Amino acid sequence: MKLKARILIYLIMLIVYFFAASFLFELSDRLNSNFFITVSFGYTFLNIIYACFVLKWSLLLNIICSFLIAFLSVFLAIKAGEMLLFRTFTENVQTAIFANAIFSIIFWEIVYQMKIRKK
Repeated sequence: MKLKARILIYLIMLIVYFFAASFLFELSDRLNSNFFITVSFGYTFLNIIYACFVLKWSLLLNIICSFLIAFLSVFLAIKAGEMLLFRTFTENVQTAIFANAIFSIIFWEIVYQMKIRKK
């Protein structure tokens, strides 16, 4: 896949992650569950869709990569949000959402590069 196509796909992913974040936080509140689990599984679902359309590996490998990337990205995003870069809670949440999207894109690019090099 060409670099321009990957950049376009990553920009679309970034936009979808931002819009999905508020929905996933609200879903977590309604389910009265741990937001880490709810958000991780929500992003895993988005990652599975991405992997099936872009990577086109076997379904099991797509699911495994999606779970690993989603949980690692959410964990690192929570750690980035806890760094208290800003004074208010909402700005720390925005930092975590942005960090999650960026970490996911970085991890997907790493996985994509591994796929290319393996061929």
